[in-house]
Amino acid sequence: MPSTMNAVQMNIRIDRELKREGDAAFASIGYTPSQAVRLLWEIAVSLRDRPQELAAYLMGPGYDNSGSSSQKDEEVEDEKLRSFRDGQRRISEMIEKLGVSTESDTAEPTLDEFREQMALERLHANGEL
Repeated sequence: MPSTMNAVQMNIRIDRELKREGDAAFASIGYTPSQAVRLLWEIAVSLRDRPQELAAYLMGPGYDNSGSSSQKDEEVEDEKLRSFRDGQRRISEMIEKLGVSTESDTAEPTLDEFREQMALERLHANGEL
């Protein structure tokens, strides 16, 4: 916390209702308005070399920083891939937990098995079975 010798006072104008609701929100987590402003400034200082992150932090999850669309596309694709892999991992864990055999039941049939299956299908189609 800055010493009182180095402290400066800030005066701002803010909508009365916004101030009242904001004060109540900060009070609910144990902060005074002054503490909240100090924290905001500390965040700004910590992100000063990354202005896009600071803007995103202030604007929330829906913020569009108008950066490179290809970079955004890559980030979306990376997130989709992470999500897909996470899904695969969860499915594998569930299969293992349930004790289901993971050996391939859908392995390619041998040539003899394929011929036998074809013969059975012909017999069935002709009504001979």
